[in-house]
Amino acid sequence: MKPPGVQRFCGISVVQRATFLLVLFLMPLSEQARGDWLNATGAETAPNFAEISILEDRVRIALEIDFADFPAFAGEQNTVGGARSKPDGEPDAARLSKFTGRAMSVLVDGATPLEPTVKRLEIRDRKARPTAQTRALGAGSSPPASNAQRSPRVVYVELDYVFSDRPQALTIGPPLDGEGRVLVTIGFLAHHGKVPVADYRYLSVPETIALDWNDPWYSAFENPNLTRHHKSALMSFLTVEPREVRHEVIFRLRDLEVWSDLELDDGAMLDAAQIGQVKKTAERFFALQNPVVIDGVSRKPATVQVEVLDISVAGLKVLENPDALDRTTALLGVISSYPHRTLPKRVELTWQLFTDEAGTIPARITDPAGGVPGFIRRDDPVVVWTNFLKSWEDPIAKPVTAGAGQHVGVPILSLVLAGVGLIAAVATVRSVPKNRWRWAAVALTSGILAVLVIRVAVVPVPNPAAGSLGKRSAQEVVEAVLLNAGAALLEVDEASFEKALSSFVSADRAEAVGAELKRGLSVTLPSGALARTEKVDAVAVEEISNRDDGSGISLLANWNALVSGGHWGHMHRRRLRYRALLDVARIDGAWKLQGLTVISARPGP
Repeated sequence: MKPPGVQRFCGISVVQRATFLLVLFLMPLSEQARGDWLNATGAETAPNFAEISILEDRVRIALEIDFADFPAFAGEQNTVGGARSKPDGEPDAARLSKFTGRAMSVLVDGATPLEPTVKRLEIRDRKARPTAQTRALGAGSSPPASNAQRSPRVVYVELDYVFSDRPQALTIGPPLDGEGRVLVTIGFLAHHGKVPVADYRYLSVPETIALDWNDPWYSAFENPNLTRHHKSALMSFLTVEPREVRHEVIFRLRDLEVWSDLELDDGAMLDAAQIGQVKKTAERFFALQNPVVIDGVSRKPATVQVEVLDISVAGLKVLENPDALDRTTALLGVISSYPHRTLPKRVELTWQLFTDEAGTIPARITDPAGGVPGFIRRDDPVVVWTNFLKSWEDPIAKPVTAGAGQHVGVPILSLVLAGVGLIAAVATVRSVPKNRWRWAAVALTSGILAVLVIRVAVVPVPNPAAGSLGKRSAQEVVEAVLLNAGAALLEVDEASFEKALSSFVSADRAEAVGAELKRGLSVTLPSGALARTEKVDAVAVEEISNRDDGSGISLLANWNALVSGGHWGHMHRRRLRYRALLDVARIDGAWKLQGLTVISARPGP
């Protein structure tokens, strides 16, 4: 049996696809799935931390040293066999003056040690670094409590290891004892130039990095565990959603220069005008590349958006209007959008862009069932997605009919027969014994007939409860309105958005309500795309009141929403807690939203 949503993806087996889907199904259950990308090593909270930068003529190591571990870095004798000495406050000036930095070793090509030069040495506050916990909690959250085993202040030192000729490899080591055992716990980051080589990792033994001076993207540690999360310089992402198919590509400026004529000068840096020129050229170029066929029809992208990206320990970040850009390391992302009214039956993408270094392109297909990674190869450049989803329901805005109706159907004939049966039952009790069986028979017959004809002769009468809401009905109305709002916000063009609003918003208030929906309830991803509302729960109506003008009801409500969305292969998932005032009125048998004020939106439980 084929997994939902995927027919063929570059030779991945059925077992592999099923495994990937299982992992992706379980991911939302973890806190880590809620962020763009989360490093789970914990190295960012290590008591000692090194930021390693490999420059044109030197290695620079910026060290934060915990007070308790300073003896190991200073070559003192009271730290042996990896045991931390007890914190004794800040090292005094005399101890600092003896610091040489030799405990951190750097070897050229595995043989020649480089002598460190201390460029800066001072006591300062520990640097705050994004952690898995703070990324999971989201923006605006309080940082976690400080690690009690770390000193709040550190010895900060910058060490330069200068070399004359460019080495092929460097070996970087932590403080070791006489038997080669690490003395301290030390986390680190590593960059070659401006390119990250390894994100948050531990430096437990001397580690060797092979250097590619022509293209730092391909510099790498020999230890495969020491790597960055974004490993490839060229990647493809095909996303199939209810209203849109998107093809997203991450690429480098230096590759775009090979594929197209950018007409740039020989400068190493680009200014703002040149960056704008690059983005426009890239938009025109990608509009004609990697053709997409949806349900048998060849499609051109409706929009092509190009952004300058930065890669860091927190994932990919869009750089808003950068003033300058390093030409050799610049990373860009493109999003090509193909609007489609419903989830398609089949999507086919033909990849056309390869490089001398990249004959195999990492790729990922994502649909409502999850995502599946794979590869595109020169000899198999076609990616095919087929809709095998069995339980998928297209999100569509619908009239809100929860709560009391305008009229109530009264079964007149049943009521008359029930009345006759009631009278006969009373007569049965009060009549003389010889007549009781006759009245009992009438009562029983009338009762049976009243049940049988309950749907006959039903007369609609005005419902005194119409236009009013109890707590339970109000909760149903709010929940239905919110689900409709989520469906409406999926629409990719204004005409479709207005049509969706007409199902649950008063026509005369559609413009104002639509603007507030977009302002207060939509969640924008770093790529500029909108996240999708997966689920609404914990709806609670705090207050129900009649509007002053008598035109409807005001509902003060709060709820949780699970929203998600992906860009360039990274899934964002957030739980948010909303509080809002909703004005509703019953019009033509359905509740219509006449006003909306989103009071607050904050990270949810």
